[in-house]
Amino acid sequence: MIIKKIVPGSLSGEVVAPPSKSVAHRAIIVASLAEGVSNIYNVSYSDDILATINVLKKLGIKIIEKEDSLEITGVDDWSSFHYGNMRSALTDIIEENGGEVFDCKESASTLRFLLPLLLIIRRAVGVTGSKRLFERPLDAYFEIFDKNNILYHEAEGYVGLYVSGRLDDFKYHVSGDVSSQFISGLLMSLPARDNASGISVNGEVQSKNYVELTEQIMRHFGYQIMKVDQKNPEDGYEYLLNSYHFASMSCNDLFIEGDYSQAAFFLSAAALGHKITVKGLYDESLQGDKQIIEILQKMGATVTDDGEALTVEVENELIGTVIDASLIPDIIPILALVASVANGETRIINAKRLRIKECDRLKVTVDVLNKLGADITELDEGMIINGNPGGLVGGVTVDSHNDHRIAMMLAIAGTICKEPILIKNAQSVSKSYPNFFEVFDSLMEG
Repeated sequence: MIIKKIVPGSLSGEVVAPPSKSVAHRAIIVASLAEGVSNIYNVSYSDDILATINVLKKLGIKIIEKEDSLEITGVDDWSSFHYGNMRSALTDIIEENGGEVFDCKESASTLRFLLPLLLIIRRAVGVTGSKRLFERPLDAYFEIFDKNNILYHEAEGYVGLYVSGRLDDFKYHVSGDVSSQFISGLLMSLPARDNASGISVNGEVQSKNYVELTEQIMRHFGYQIMKVDQKNPEDGYEYLLNSYHFASMSCNDLFIEGDYSQAAFFLSAAALGHKITVKGLYDESLQGDKQIIEILQKMGATVTDDGEALTVEVENELIGTVIDASLIPDIIPILALVASVANGETRIINAKRLRIKECDRLKVTVDVLNKLGADITELDEGMIINGNPGGLVGGVTVDSHNDHRIAMMLAIAGTICKEPILIKNAQSVSKSYPNFFEVFDSLMEG
């Protein structure tokens, strides 16, 4: 466990947004499915990205890691990867510890993106990772498994799942209110199928922009994605179905754009009075956490884009507002910090998903900020923040609960406290932003 001391002070300078983790996961997976050699540039080797790389390597994909780029030799004929003679009885797999075990570490993206692919090119697999990872829901896949006679089991004393069976070629039906990662995982698995398949999504897609991000990257690598809207009279109801159909891909190169999720911490720091500009963000990005700009503006900040960098300034004072967390769970901790020193009340709504992140992010955000001197009330699906422009007190030790978003938020919080703070489990930033504290320390004046 690493404990990081944060001393109140000013941050000043220029930050280049790290590569987007959301884009990188997708690009690495899709490039692995595109025949030929692709180069993925501007890669940051966070723990989550390394988890995805290592699972794909274990599947037989040739990936060469360079300083900040990847050379990926993709495969579009997966028949050579199939295990036709593998024993498929789940009890046998558990008895013999058979099949291959793929370690997803703490990465929900790795698990949700790659589980469908594993079940296309392997007859039996074990997937493992951290205990917290397997406390996060997989119900959307379990429903598909149940309908297709795919066996899955959590063996006693084993963190993870043993899964036996193979996803056949057909159209999958998914509810739109599940995490978009499940829909993206199914989308990215379809190229490995022997025959054309599709996905039908019932209802409005949650975090739709992240599914669109998946589509964008697949098109970049040559996929022809046809979306067909139609009505389904099944069970007497009508649903809007978005159907996806695919053609084969080809290799391509891609530069990973900057990450709005990570940039949000420094943009928010600027809104709190620090003199920081942020470069490397793509104005037309489909990343959901791009909403950070709109929300800071709603709270009274002026965000200026000069074509190369974003600058955030507050002329008068920050003001409370209503923040809908449903599409932006990763930036709620830092927005809660901003709201805690704004003038007036902020209500954060639709935040239930925060409870199933690396920790109960809703509860922990409230607890640690209150410990620093904020006035926040936790609700079942949100929080009420009574802002105090006078700032936070500090002078305490706070635990990130091994959540990278909490650790980064606390670092920014420490700069506006009256007394220094200590952050326990500061090493958790390696999950998404390995050099966060290196960048943070370089900005600290004095």
